[in-house]
Amino acid sequence: MQGVVGVKSYLSETGQRFQDFSSRFRKRFRRENSEEENNEPGIYAVQAYDAIWTIARSFKGSKRRNQELLESILQTDFDQGLSGKVQFNNHKVAPTQIFQIINVVGKSYRELGFWSSELGFSETIGKNATHSSLMNDLEQVLWPGGPKYTPRGWTEAKRLKPLLVGVPAKSGYREFVKVEYNQSRNSTSFDGLAIQLFKDTVRSLPFYLPYEFVPFNDISYDNLVDQIGKVRSTCPFIKNFAPLTS
Repeated sequence: MQGVVGVKSYLSETGQRFQDFSSRFRKRFRRENSEEENNEPGIYAVQAYDAIWTIARSFKGSKRRNQELLESILQTDFDQGLSGKVQFNNHKVAPTQIFQIINVVGKSYRELGFWSSELGFSETIGKNATHSSLMNDLEQVLWPGGPKYTPRGWTEAKRLKPLLVGVPAKSGYREFVKVEYNQSRNSTSFDGLAIQLFKDTVRSLPFYLPYEFVPFNDISYDNLVDQIGKVRSTCPFIKNFAPLTS
């Protein structure tokens, strides 16, 4: 994972309400999980707090039940949530508006800047922030090995064997991964959100990356990951195997 660039949900940790919550959370977490080193509240803890707060606001001292309470919850719209603005769209929690761009370094990560769908990238947030459609203005990414330039990737991929991508054939969520075998054509098709995301990502690469999906039947995700080592040890000619999980 060294050098990986990714995103995380942004939490404003400067407000007094968040500081009070964080202090109480860390004290209780240390008391109940003394062996854990990281006791900072993450996005799930904050969202759980906001969920309980939303339900409490919906009651407002009345004895609402069932559908009436549900309708009240779905009409929630307030800015004081620890995770930001809390509201619902089409019976679902509205998506996060701001994300942090992070760079994995060792066992931790560096915060490079921010991104929002409306404004793009910025090194800071607020009224004086400067926005751009590119990451050029963010902090320098630390790539594996320490180069300051962006690695180009496989420049001679056409000479290499395709990347073998292991796919669970019996996924519990066919919307994410769907594997179907056509006996008449003796072929296997792969579809679903995870498959489409993988294909779109490969298409956006600045170099050619050959790949081949490999279906795995009756196997758990953990066992699928274990196949990486087993395939490489039992089949020396297969050096480029990676699992695709949903």
